[in-house]
Amino acid sequence: MNILQKMLTYLVRGAANKITDKHATEYEAEAQIRRENTLRSLQPKMDLPDEKTEPVAAAAEKTETVTKKAETESPDDIQYEAPTILRPVQFTAEPQKIPAVHLSSSEAVEFGYSFRKSAKSVKITGFHGKAPKQLIIPCSIASLPVEEICSEVFKRAELDEVYIPGTVRKLGSGSFEGCSITKVVFGDGLSSVSDKSFSSCKDLNEVMLPLTLRHIGKSAFSYCYSLKYIGFPKNISQIEEGAFYSAGLESFGVESEKNYISNATAFFMTPMFRNYDIVSTSLPGNELKVLHASYFKPLKITAHKAEFLPYSILGGQLDLTECKQILFSRMAVPRKRDNTYSAKTTLKLPDEYRMYTLPFLPDNTELLDSKGERIDNKQFNIERICYDDDDADDDDFKNVADDNLIYNCIPTHIPQYGLRTERKKIQVSNVWDICENAIDSETIEELKLDYFKPEGRIFTNKCINIRKVSWRNGKDTVTKYLPPAKLMNKYLKIALLNAFSTCSAPHGRSDPPWSPGYKRTVFNREVIDSIFRERKICARDNPYLKRAVPPWSDIDKTFTVSNRFKALVAADVLRSDKMPHEPDTKIYSDFLRNHSGFCYKYFSRISEEFPEYLLALKEIISK
Repeated sequence: MNILQKMLTYLVRGAANKITDKHATEYEAEAQIRRENTLRSLQPKMDLPDEKTEPVAAAAEKTETVTKKAETESPDDIQYEAPTILRPVQFTAEPQKIPAVHLSSSEAVEFGYSFRKSAKSVKITGFHGKAPKQLIIPCSIASLPVEEICSEVFKRAELDEVYIPGTVRKLGSGSFEGCSITKVVFGDGLSSVSDKSFSSCKDLNEVMLPLTLRHIGKSAFSYCYSLKYIGFPKNISQIEEGAFYSAGLESFGVESEKNYISNATAFFMTPMFRNYDIVSTSLPGNELKVLHASYFKPLKITAHKAEFLPYSILGGQLDLTECKQILFSRMAVPRKRDNTYSAKTTLKLPDEYRMYTLPFLPDNTELLDSKGERIDNKQFNIERICYDDDDADDDDFKNVADDNLIYNCIPTHIPQYGLRTERKKIQVSNVWDICENAIDSETIEELKLDYFKPEGRIFTNKCINIRKVSWRNGKDTVTKYLPPAKLMNKYLKIALLNAFSTCSAPHGRSDPPWSPGYKRTVFNREVIDSIFRERKICARDNPYLKRAVPPWSDIDKTFTVSNRFKALVAADVLRSDKMPHEPDTKIYSDFLRNHSGFCYKYFSRISEEFPEYLLALKEIISK
């Protein structure tokens, strides 16, 4: 009996394993079909197997054959095609006349507005009335100008047309998200369209942007499927990621040849990227500023000058042998760590291109000469911006000690997550621009730069152990100190890292970088001041601390800003070099003097490991 049971068990398990293997094979084939259907939706011209007529097994077999063929295909067999090119339409932006509506407080309440008055202006905080088909935002309420529409005020409202007067200076995020509007007209005055302001307005088909507009936020017009065209005024200097994601854009307009439309990620999944092989931001002529290059077929570009903007090449094959001048922007071919998918890229370059400088190209980029022969990247003067220890060449580095590193780099910028090392001290020379989140090292304690021109906060949240940062400011060297992470809450330390970023000058100016009169400078001391002034601080209320706290944790968590934390920060601020745009340091020196007894005892206790604080305190008190 036991033998029969064992035989039965063996047979059942064998049958189950065969069924499992069969299901796994079918699942793999079905997954391949789903991937091909996604590609078909992006590019209808592709020759893909028909899901309805072709069996799953046959489709999987055909896919495998195509893959093997692509692997064995030589560069000489590639047949390059002339691309279809979309260029912008040139137009002249004109100021829009919007009827002036002035309401008293009682009339505004009766109409359905909730609002908040200050000494000089009014902001609309809510709307609870019956939405009219044609909504004209009032210029004033109670004789005070309406300058702000708060977040989600008109979210999912049943509106048809919206007119926003020039008195409105700020739109809150999601202020008109999901509305049924078909037309939006702005009066001149607004400088920024905030994140998700008109996201998911599926019927929106006409937008008249203000002449004063300089910035369009993330997902501002995403999923506006009916928006086929939009004209960008000449003052626009920044269009952020996903601003028109999956919108219905088939074309766009610009006022002049000189425009700042350079972010391909703002237009991902739009019809113009699917319908045209090349999307250019330059007007008709013999020059191409490539915003998007299709990766579905090999393309031959014959323009006299071709410039590839960031994220414009996500794969595919490009023949550039007839171009006389070729320029690649940073991240024209993105790296895998740039959070953007990039397939294998093949670039066929003219022989004389050796005299030009190529930017960093990721490992999945193949270079060919005019004859189609593969070229080693090292034969070109390629900017090396990969700072991983594993990828570094010995010739690039000078080891001062086992934990020290001096890097004399060839490129003029450091990309996102570009500097990753396990050493404690880093010196980087010949760098002019530093991308946001460029420094990504948990061990680094000291960073020395020749120049400091950041595009945002340079440190990721991993750089919790950074203690000293120095750079050249004209003829002088500026040195900034931060307290050790082991003596404080790690989230407060991460929040302090936000100080190493761009900021406006003079201090106290609240204008964002796209505002008129903005002067770019570095090191934002307001980050440190905003935390130091508080006794208890909530992550939700402080943008710098909010960024430090991980998204899965409690955003309403309150952190105590202890006297120990303040003592360390005050000492580091006072022993750091002060830049011209920074405010005075009176709050820090007053704290140390008013709590000199406490600070002396605390610094004495940690003096064996951190003697610099006790020395700094004695010097400050003696002044």
